[in-house]
Amino acid sequence: MKSNSRWPKMAGMATAIAGMAIAGGILAASPVSAAPAPAAPATTAGALNWVCAGSPIPAGQVITIVGKGCNGLGSWFVVPVQSSGMWICDISPIPPGYVITNALPASNCCAFAKSYFIRLPRP
Repeated sequence: MKSNSRWPKMAGMATAIAGMAIAGGILAASPVSAAPAPAAPATTAGALNWVCAGSPIPAGQVITIVGKGCNGLGSWFVVPVQSSGMWICDISPIPPGYVITNALPASNCCAFAKSYFIRLPRP
């Protein structure tokens, strides 16, 4: 005689779900490095560097691209500022003496971040 009960299937499904939950809990509780080691900041003139978001930006350097690096924490592409002018991300420091002359609503910085064009003021 064949049983039409759904209980054996449901019990098997519940066991599988419980097993996945336990395995997920074990993986989530396993030790993982808290944060990646910060990338070395750009220090040489003319150097192009990716650094982890939150890293200090050296004087004379600006952020031009925001990425998803550093294990998903975010990364910044840092380059030396150009005296002829350049586009930077809105989270970038503006070097002393430079002025913002234009803005774009979206850019390489992020879909929702602005980009600013900076340059030295004209005499």
